[in-house]
Amino acid sequence: MKIRTLKLLPAALLAIVVVATGCSSAMCGRKQTVPVTSKPTGAAVTVYDRFNEVVFRGTTPCCVTLDRGTEDHSAAAYRVTVTKEGFATDEVFLKGKTNRAYLLNALNGVGLVADPLTGAMWTLSPTEVETVFH
Repeated sequence: MKIRTLKLLPAALLAIVVVATGCSSAMCGRKQTVPVTSKPTGAAVTVYDRFNEVVFRGTTPCCVTLDRGTEDHSAAAYRVTVTKEGFATDEVFLKGKTNRAYLLNALNGVGLVADPLTGAMWTLSPTEVETVFH
């Protein structure tokens, strides 16, 4: 009987985790990493939030870790500028869209509440920024 109980323990713990958290919260998390690249490399990257405040500055290639949602539980939105002297500035808008993992919440229901609160229900799109200067 002890052996059977030990075999069921991992499955029971997994079931608790799935029920206690939303699918998106468990699978995706609150933040998303967006790679930013350019050809040629060495371009300046600036990321602005929905209030036009700078949330990141860097140089390509780089990765930016951004919140998927906002304080009011809506989808986050960002403006990414990629600039290099002698070339036109590239501007890309990242917008949150409902991710597929959030749809799995129909199976347990809990995530329908948890994921919007954490912001994990959103996926920023596009998922990467690639600028080719001409």
